[in-house]
Amino acid sequence: MLDALISNQDRHHENWAVIVESQEGKATFRLCPTYDHAASMGRELLDKERNERLTTKDKNRSIEQFVQKAQSQLYKLKTDKKPMKTVDAFIHAVQKYPAAKKHWLSTLDLLTEVHIKRVFDRIPPDLISDIGRDFAYKVVIENRKRLLKYYE
Repeated sequence: MLDALISNQDRHHENWAVIVESQEGKATFRLCPTYDHAASMGRELLDKERNERLTTKDKNRSIEQFVQKAQSQLYKLKTDKKPMKTVDAFIHAVQKYPAAKKHWLSTLDLLTEVHIKRVFDRIPPDLISDIGRDFAYKVVIENRKRLLKYYE
């Protein structure tokens, strides 16, 4: 869900890890903390393009359109030619696990726009431009809306 929320387009089979711990001959497995988010939230865009997307009236250049085009590096079927979109990858991952879907989407529902804004406001200005901050915030907000459409 995090990858869908931030439009991470670089999550592939080598960007996951499992931590294996062994105690008294019994192994336990857990997902490694998430990493490699460099292809997220329009990070590679220049501020000129970010600003244009933030201010345009052209729907094809909008933030909404930008996030709808975000592709994961995950394929639904081995024979697929194109990877799934980031939100579709999340929906596919939880489709057989209704309890997990409910858990993650109810958690996302609790994460309000105010909470998200506070996170972005804490990023030091020498690490991100004002336009970059605004763009990334709006990417997350738009993806939050898109994901919550699947919350039942």
